[in-house]
Amino acid sequence: MGKRFTETTIWDDDWFYELPSDYKLFWFYIKDNCNHAGIWQPKVRAFKSATNSNIDLNTALSLFNDGKDRIRVLFNGKWYIEDFFIFQYSPTPSLRNRVHKSALQMYVHMGIDLFSVRGLIAIKETKTKTISLAESLPMFSGSSAELELKDKEQDKEQYKDQFPKEDKDKIKDEEDYDYMFDEDEEQK
Repeated sequence: MGKRFTETTIWDDDWFYELPSDYKLFWFYIKDNCNHAGIWQPKVRAFKSATNSNIDLNTALSLFNDGKDRIRVLFNGKWYIEDFFIFQYSPTPSLRNRVHKSALQMYVHMGIDLFSVRGLIAIKETKTKTISLAESLPMFSGSSAELELKDKEQDKEQYKDQFPKEDKDKIKDEEDYDYMFDEDEEQK
């Protein structure tokens, strides 16, 4: 089950205070049901059924974006919560953090320009090296399959030296190592 930080001062924001009750509840529903990158597939049937509310997606967009863009509709119809990443994670995400890296890859895959992610300042490549957004773009080029393959190869290198000595002795060739790595991933 996913967990989210919540802005408790939202109840003092005029835009939220002026929302009809059903749309306030819908705002929280979207935030609670979006993925880890803040992207939500518009489906209102479950919301309407669970809350006995009657909302309209176009009205919701209009209300939520009144005075400030809070929701961006993507090319595929999914909704992107503008400030989600920065609020949940950091203005300087780390490529060593799988959640951060996955969300950034998802943005690129969904056609979200990293320069348009409000509040994103830079990206931490390592513990001690922070790079600009422009420098990070080549890391996110390619298809999602290529990105997953790059991640897997980087993970292998990162974790290869972290197995106990007796496990290293059991690894006779690269295929054995691949199998151990894949099995370890499935358990998580």
